Amino acid sequence: MKQLVLSFFLIFAFACSNNSNKMNGTNSKPDSLNQIIEKENKLPEIEMYTEMNFTDDSLVELIRLDSSFLVNLPYASDSNFTKTKLYPCNKCVIRYKVALALIKANNLLKEKGVKLKMLDCYRPLSVQRKMWEVYPNAVYVADPNSGQASMHNRGVAVDVTLVDMSGNELDMGTPFDYFGKEAWPTYRNFSAEILANRDLLSNTMDMAGFRHSNSEWWHFSLRGVFFPIEDTPLPCENK
Repeated sequence: MKQLVLSFFLIFAFACSNNSNKMNGTNSKPDSLNQIIEKENKLPEIEMYTEMNFTDDSLVELIRLDSSFLVNLPYASDSNFTKTKLYPCNKCVIRYKVALALIKANNLLKEKGVKLKMLDCYRPLSVQRKMWEVYPNAVYVADPNSGQASMHNRGVAVDVTLVDMSGNELDMGTPFDYFGKEAWPTYRNFSAEILANRDLLSNTMDMAGFRHSNSEWWHFSLRGVFFPIEDTPLPCENK
């Protein structure tokens, strides 16, 4: 029995409201953004799933699917633009469909001797609000009150960079969360090495189904998916 339990992946068990409706056998409308916000203090139930139980909108911890990813979230420390620790733990949680695309990108990169380092994944809406309070500039920080919020809040966007197989970051010209034109993907006044690193990241993510941000070389969201905004905390109590 223990072996069976240990073989299960532990994931976030908060699904879209339409999935909840299916389980309850009702056809009620999905929760509004305000209803989602009102529920933010209600912790979700944590369930055990086998891989076959995952649906596209399931929120999963990425390294439980593929341990080759390097995860180092600046928002899990005070080493970020807010100077405040925003996440209680260093866990990359993302929609299952996005996770599969990330694994595809990472496998392509490993063929070239590099891999992805995860800098941010799913982000609760309450954290987005804290970011907006510090830096209310929609070019770099999505407005949590816009009705759209950030694709991070929907679990379909990631912030990433490249590292070699020893974990050393490749030079991308600017650090993560650099708010200036030098961080724009279209900015080309860099050395050939930096441009090659940026192009490798961008082209590989594109091949895996992602589109890049216009203002941040590190930000990518999966094309063709649009899941509800979430504000459930990261499952940091689960080791």
